[in-house]
Amino acid sequence: MQNISEILNKSINYLKENNTNSAVLDSELLLCSIINKPREYLFLNLNKKINDISVKKYFSLVKRRKNSEPIAYILNKKDFWKSTFYVDQGVLIPRPDTEILIEEALSCMSKKKKFIYFRHWHGIRMYYIVYSSRSSKSKWYWYRHFKKCCKSC
Repeated sequence: MQNISEILNKSINYLKENNTNSAVLDSELLLCSIINKPREYLFLNLNKKINDISVKKYFSLVKRRKNSEPIAYILNKKDFWKSTFYVDQGVLIPRPDTEILIEEALSCMSKKKKFIYFRHWHGIRMYYIVYSSRSSKSKWYWYRHFKKCCKSC
């Protein structure tokens, strides 16, 4: 059995050797997913021992990250806007700059603009535009438009 500090140091060094940009954060997030604890727990319990089965599972995730698999795919989740979403290889990972676009779109809608054109917006972006708008009339319009777009996909 190894303690949290030893495990993190090994995985951070391993990821850094393989040019992973966010080795520290990735190592912490992966370990948290294995032990099912928040990141704060790691810092407060650096000497806590982790069983060998969990360590083996952890290093299998670290190896996936070393092979450049996105952390969101490994953890099967991504925080976006105000929610956490399930993601896998069949889903595009929401990008932080998309949140800015959603804020701008909602701002335009709140200023009573009559028309906003979202030609290529679908999936999670449209979900937040539809369900964050205040007017039930606009929700209905966007829902119908979204359903119509999805039928052609």
